[in-house]
Amino acid sequence: EEYMRRNYAAVHLSPKEACRRIREGAERAVRRAISEDFGLVRMDPPYERVTKFRPYEGQPWPTLSVESHPESFAALMNMPYDPKPTT
Repeated sequence: EEYMRRNYAAVHLSPKEACRRIREGAERAVRRAISEDFGLVRMDPPYERVTKFRPYEGQPWPTLSVESHPESFAALMNMPYDPKPTT
């Protein structure tokens, strides 16, 4: 229980297991890329970013930050976060 609270946001793997999973995932992705046409996914404006923040020390409840930009995805991603308590 104490370990879970301290490491709430992380799942830990041994370096060897992490490397194995990354290698397998990369191999699957390359094989798919060779056999499928992924193409580009078009995203039309307006753009919206929604981020949920977990509770942490000094902020005992979850917060939500919602920002939007009428025309630029890059501008949206560079906007500051403005977290507010969830209702």
